[in-house]
Amino acid sequence: METHYSPEQEAFRDSVRRCLEDLGGPGFTRAQWNAASGTNDEAWQALTALGIPGLLVPESAGGVGGDMSDMGVVMEETGRTVHSSPVLASAVGGVSAAAAFGVTEVLEALACGEARACIALQDAGQIARDWRATDVQVNDHRISGRKVQVPDALDADYFFVTTARGAYLVRRDEPGVSIEAEECLDGTHRFATVHLDAARGVHLGDNAELANSIDRVLVAISADGIGAAERTLEMTVAYASERQQFGQAIGAFQAVQHLCADMLQQLELGRAGLHYALWAVDHADEAEGHRAAVMCKAYVADVLPKLGASAIQVFGGAGFTWEYDIQLYYKRLLSTQMTLGCAQTWLEELATLVIDQEAPPIVPEH
Repeated sequence: METHYSPEQEAFRDSVRRCLEDLGGPGFTRAQWNAASGTNDEAWQALTALGIPGLLVPESAGGVGGDMSDMGVVMEETGRTVHSSPVLASAVGGVSAAAAFGVTEVLEALACGEARACIALQDAGQIARDWRATDVQVNDHRISGRKVQVPDALDADYFFVTTARGAYLVRRDEPGVSIEAEECLDGTHRFATVHLDAARGVHLGDNAELANSIDRVLVAISADGIGAAERTLEMTVAYASERQQFGQAIGAFQAVQHLCADMLQQLELGRAGLHYALWAVDHADEAEGHRAAVMCKAYVADVLPKLGASAIQVFGGAGFTWEYDIQLYYKRLLSTQMTLGCAQTWLEELATLVIDQEAPPIVPEH
């Protein structure tokens, strides 16, 4: 595995960064904060021109044929600009699910940006690690139930829905499908509840076949958080170097220096885990890929919100105000913490994996 991005990937990063900055950077997010949709056609077309919706789509289906390391570059940049778009939901989740089940028609539509998709995973009150079990029912290919915290559902044309009888593909325009926006702290990530009232779907396979897709989403969430955390640290150091108190920059005070040093340590440990997870979900065996994704998500969910809180502390009361971009980043890091399960959820999953792996065989008594 590589612990750094390749020169080609860094060149790709420059292109993605310029694109997101041309769209307005955090200003784009502010403009979309109260909009019905998290993105707009102009922004999605710009991302499509770079091949981002089809980055993980095989070339045979009209995509770029990239891997999660390539997508890690994109997700870090969306985090750096707190960009609001269905890249995570569609270009990672939807594409990975479509590829897992071999739904070529959907893959081709996603690759060219003509359609968007997402995975409808969680039942109400369900913790993320229990996603394989669900109360959503199917009768003669008609699905009834609801899924909550579905990312970018308002922008989706297709839903990959887990049910008591396996995974189904449901079109947005099917009778019986309705979507209700959920109130979110972070206006840069949109979630909704998908209501299914005898909506017709196409059976794809077992829910368990989505396992690698879910791991990819966990790692992509982490990459977005690392990108947001990196920019948060840069903004905090710049502010500490400029803000004057008692006749000198506040960065000269040891307490502020310690906060910034701790933030750097938290960021770099997260980056190391991210690089391994990006490699593992594509190239290691399924068990190791899952373990790496779980460790990565558990770490960023636990640590990155603390990094954001340290940034707000350096900025002082001004950091909470709408006029400062740092509050957008703090909210993004809080969203990273809770999207698809908090730190405790995935630490419990990791503990289960370790115990199952290390448990000695039971030898029957004679």
